[in-house]
Amino acid sequence: MYTHTSLWTEFWEAREELIDPSFSNHHAPESSLLDIRGEEMASHGMNQACLAREWLLMKQNSFIHVFKSGQLVVIALVTMTVFKRTQMTVDMVHSNYYMGSLFYSAIRLMTNGLAELPLTGSRLPILYKQRDLYFYPAWSYTVPAAILKIPFSFLDAVLWTALTYYAISYSPEPERFFHQLLILFLLHHVSVSQAHFIASVVRDPSAAVSFNVSTLLVMYLFGASLPAWLEWGFWISPLTYTQIGASLNEFHAPRWEKVSSSNATMGQQFLRSHAPGRSQTTISHQRVSKLKGEDSTNMTHGQELPHVGTSNDVSERKKKGIVLPFEPIAISFENVQDYVDTPKERLELEDILRSKKPMPGYLLTLILMKRGGRIIYAGELGKHSSKLIQYFEEIPGVPKFNANRNPATWMLEVTGPSAEAQLGSDFAYLYNKSHLCCTSLAERTENVTIEIPYILLQSLLFVTITYPAINFYWSAYKMIWYFYSMFCTLLYFNYFGMLAVSLSPTFEVASVLTSLCFTLMDLFTGFIIPGPQIPKWRVWSYWICPMVWSLKALVTSQYGDIKKEISVFGEPKSISAFLKSYYGYHHEKLGVAAFVLFSLPLVFALAFAFFIAKLNFQRR
Repeated sequence: MYTHTSLWTEFWEAREELIDPSFSNHHAPESSLLDIRGEEMASHGMNQACLAREWLLMKQNSFIHVFKSGQLVVIALVTMTVFKRTQMTVDMVHSNYYMGSLFYSAIRLMTNGLAELPLTGSRLPILYKQRDLYFYPAWSYTVPAAILKIPFSFLDAVLWTALTYYAISYSPEPERFFHQLLILFLLHHVSVSQAHFIASVVRDPSAAVSFNVSTLLVMYLFGASLPAWLEWGFWISPLTYTQIGASLNEFHAPRWEKVSSSNATMGQQFLRSHAPGRSQTTISHQRVSKLKGEDSTNMTHGQELPHVGTSNDVSERKKKGIVLPFEPIAISFENVQDYVDTPKERLELEDILRSKKPMPGYLLTLILMKRGGRIIYAGELGKHSSKLIQYFEEIPGVPKFNANRNPATWMLEVTGPSAEAQLGSDFAYLYNKSHLCCTSLAERTENVTIEIPYILLQSLLFVTITYPAINFYWSAYKMIWYFYSMFCTLLYFNYFGMLAVSLSPTFEVASVLTSLCFTLMDLFTGFIIPGPQIPKWRVWSYWICPMVWSLKALVTSQYGDIKKEISVFGEPKSISAFLKSYYGYHHEKLGVAAFVLFSLPLVFALAFAFFIAKLNFQRR
């Protein structure tokens, strides 16, 4: 029956083509999707199959994509309430708020591709296996993956721009709206391509997330004021071109053309202070550079994976079979019977059971339960069952073990129902109270406390390197505050990550959840828009943000008592007065920040211990 199917016919024709080079000229169909060219499939059918598979995988993970777009809408609505249209006026003070909102939009779209890391990492093992079996080259996976992500990038950019552009009161011209939409769309697709590239290089999902976050931090650092020998980092960052394009698109609008006292428009004056020497033509150059950067990112991802060939190579090959360097021989079989030898391990096990000799290495750990499924022993056996014997001999009333007896027979005798009734003891209760029983509370406590030495060492290394490098004030008081603030910050972020994992059914959902929380923290920390400028009914979000207290402790401890005068918006002010009036950082309230920083790790650790015990996402 099988020999009459179409699949058998196609297979037999492919076999004949490999054996006889002239067969393909007479029998091979030109439009067959299973047309074999040496080691590869036809490129058209291969691309169709990869596109169909990628689309199927995306539908299977539709919850993650919907959840990711939903959280983008939620953050956009929150951003609208922070940068209220009625509070945003056109002047030099509010120009910083406009710039902060543009920067936050870039951060939000850049981090939205974080969920692609675990998704891509989970698919790579199958890709490598199929690639090594010559199913298709690596680019046949990268191209469909990049193409199918374009609609999602466009959707996210449209959702964000449509909700925030006119609500924040950017320039009302329609062409500027579409300019910003194009810039954010390209940035989002670059972030997705970057996630694919990092996942293909690092491959481990957890390490890939850490590496991607480190890459984003480097991009943020390179977007600031840099020495001359580091300017190359400024120009290779995708975030740089996004900021240049978005800022020029906004601050070259007609409403920013008011001439200031310095004989320059407000838009030009602001751009000179943030990006000197930029011209209007930069935005068109920026678009082209973004397009080129996106293409190079996708090509780099395709080139990173070893591949068999390209579509051009396939099309250029002659449509004929392979000429074998030897005379082919046809072999036929009749009444074929297969036999499988008995595994060596099975023979050894049968030999052991027959001779009743000990089994070293076959049984290391034993779980012993009584009727009802209650555990009375779970742990290592030890050499010659020494640990098992020692545990039961420590129970009062249990007879001692005789060296000439079988440990298994002795264990069954002393733990039977009659032995329990004679001793008047419950072995399950005794096990729960013993040192062998690791309770969930003890395990959760270990998971929390084991992080403290590691974070302590991490903080010590960070402070030792950065404090003298940044050239902070050389004071033991300020250095201790810097170390304390950094230690508490790293500790509560570590516990917060553990809490997010305990609240999520999968690693992918945890990645999306943490990206949501981190971007909300970025919005309410106070450096994108100062805390006193946040609407009063929204200020509670500012006070519950953990990063607010970290910045209060870090900045106030270093500069809250400095009376040196600086120029702020054209007016002389002391540093301490500027921190009070603009950011709301009071040096006399430094103790409150220290107490909150001490409490945050405890809150997150207790929440993790509670939810890891109460929530269970396993399905049986």
